Amino acid sequence: MPSLEAEIPAFAATLSRLLALFESAPESVVGVQPRPGDWSVKQIACHLIDSASNNHQRFTRLQRTARLEFPPYEPEAWVAVEKPEGLAWTKLLGLLGHYNAFILHLARNLDPACLGHVWVVDGQEKTLEFLVRDYYRHLDWHITHLEKRLREVSAG
Repeated sequence: MPSLEAEIPAFAATLSRLLALFESAPESVVGVQPRPGDWSVKQIACHLIDSASNNHQRFTRLQRTARLEFPPYEPEAWVAVEKPEGLAWTKLLGLLGHYNAFILHLARNLDPACLGHVWVVDGQEKTLEFLVRDYYRHLDWHITHLEKRLREVSAG
């Protein structure tokens, strides 16, 4: 497996693809939920801001201590509480882009000696190195999710 440092360009490319896809979304469709229970484009963006926020804490704190316990993230509950549909699309998109630029900066500057530090959640241990790679796998998964959602809401 390549080093995290070697993967930074791929992480940056994933982020660029994701942001370009969000930016291509017509504002007229970003709040549309194709079916009850399906997230709108705005809700997907809000979820990814939550992910950046949670991982910001993990990436930073795990460089300060070898073992941490955090509660699990509850995506549906958080997005429901945050009500992203009430935010201007440009503000939500700006926050998503800026926060992820910061997360990429953190990934680029991780202390290699801390990559084995662990986050414990629900009795499972996940290393900092795993969390960083998993964060970008998660963004990549949402590219496919977002492409599908944009097709659905654009089709009417």
